[in-house]
Amino acid sequence: MRSIALASFLCSATAALAQSPVFDFKADEFHVKFNASTKSRNVDRVVRAPSCKDGPPTLCTYRFTPFLSATVSADDRSTNADNVTLIFARPKYNVKGEYLYSYLIYRDVVSALSKDAGKDGRGAAVKRLLDAIHTAVKEEARVGGVHYTMDMKRAGVRFVARPISEN
Repeated sequence: MRSIALASFLCSATAALAQSPVFDFKADEFHVKFNASTKSRNVDRVVRAPSCKDGPPTLCTYRFTPFLSATVSADDRSTNADNVTLIFARPKYNVKGEYLYSYLIYRDVVSALSKDAGKDGRGAAVKRLLDAIHTAVKEEARVGGVHYTMDMKRAGVRFVARPISEN
């Protein structure tokens, strides 16, 4: 009887994982989506092709600046991405300038990943997330099918985007 219950649980857990939401791009294609979004908004910021490590999961690293990088993950190279994490490591010089430039990139990422949401909704979400930089509280926002979080860490700022189902 226990083996039947365990098999039933494992099948339902596997089905739930198979239905978990993903982005509409692969981990090694984030730069294409980001660059297309900034170009469509006449913004002169681009990110170059990533360096990727295969294996479960596939991890692709993108560099925006020497202090801001993004890691995009997927189950493997053939599946769509399920997580975008930006890490801002505090610089030792020009701190204010680097922070301000990173704010623009956070906005660009929200615009690229939640392009179907309204401009006001995206702007309000970015403002709310940036509140985390001045407090020790983790801020969260949901915009256009994406759940964003931002929080301060000892070494810098962590910004995470995950797709959510609209059910």
